[in-house]
Parts: sequence; C-alpha cells; structure tokens
Amino acid sequence: TEYGVTEFVVGKYGRFDALAAKCVKASKKRHPEVTLTLKTAVAHRIQALCLERNIAINALANQCGVAPSTIYSMLNTKSKNPGIVSIQKICDGLEISVREFFDDPLFENLEPEIK
Repeated sequence: TEYGVTEFVVGKYGRFDALAAKCVKASKKRHPEVTLTLKTAVAHRIQALCLERNIAINALANQCGVAPSTIYSMLNTKSKNPGIVSIQKICDGLEISVREFFDDPLFENLEPEIK
C-alpha cells in the first residue's frame, strides 16, 4: 500500500520537518514491506536533500534554474509524474548525479505503476 506521509512531511507551509524525515526513514527500516509510489519517493528525496543542505525550496529553485512552482508541484499532488529533466536540473543545482539522487532506500520496494 501507498505510504501516505506527504502531507505529514510537507506541512501546510511547504516546509520540511526534520522529525518527519527521521520517522519516514525509520519506518522504512522497520517495515520494508511498506511501499511508496515513485512520485512520493522523489518528493521525500528532494525534501531530504534540502534538509541536509539546509536550503529552502525557493533557494533550491534558484540554484537549479527552475521555477519554484515546478518544485512545489513535484512535492504535492499537482504533479502526477515528476519529469526526469526537472530531476536532472535539481541534481545539477545540488551538484549531485542522478545516480546519487536515486541511491537511497526510499527507492527500494516502490509500488508498481502497472497493476
């Protein structure tokens, strides 16, 4: 089943909650059978990277050369399919590779897109 924590992790002001991030990672370790959709995993990964670097979403957008609305749509329910070009731009702005972006336990045991 979908691990629906997006609203928990991204508060009503779009801020990332460090405690929530720890809870998500701890839950994944304790319950590896719980799956995420790819979209939710991407959103959590973007938030975690911002937290690690202590940068706001708007600052990330400036670093990446994308509109803040693009990133916010990837973090909420507006974007059903976060584009790989946008992910590449985020990686470029964070100075990481796409491989490093996806090299995270969040991307293990993803919910199948074809059911």
